[in-house]
Amino acid sequence: MLTCMMAAATRRRRVERAEPTVNTFGEFLRKVMETHQCTSVAELVRLIGVDQSSVSRYLTGQNEPTLDNLRKIASSLGMTLGDLMVSGGIADAQELGQVATPPRRLAPVLRAAQDFLDHPDTTKKAERFLLKAYQGLLDMCIEARDGIPHEPSAAERARR
Repeated sequence: MLTCMMAAATRRRRVERAEPTVNTFGEFLRKVMETHQCTSVAELVRLIGVDQSSVSRYLTGQNEPTLDNLRKIASSLGMTLGDLMVSGGIADAQELGQVATPPRRLAPVLRAAQDFLDHPDTTKKAERFLLKAYQGLLDMCIEARDGIPHEPSAAERARR
């Protein structure tokens, strides 16, 4: 009981981003009770900040939480609303748009260029120059890839 009360006091103990391993929201709440060592519904109520009659109905599977209560529960458990819905078996990650492809690794030269642009001492003139240079290089690479002959600009002809 004391452990659950301490968890309720902090109200920010992080619940791991769970895979949908439960079939009902009630099962999810029972797992929360185990994780936070809550021995009674009253302790769970204090932990998640939702009234006791609602929690009892969630545990028995009679009701699912309202959006407002889902927000309260997610906040209390230190989860995002989407993670709570997936963990609680209310929705799957794909439904919520949580399934994403991993980001591509950015080439070091592009990271360096972004760092340069983000640096507080970079002037607008230097920023415009770098962006214009990269745009010119990118245009030439796209044209080379697509087999379109590149016509040099007046500035490029003047540099030769």
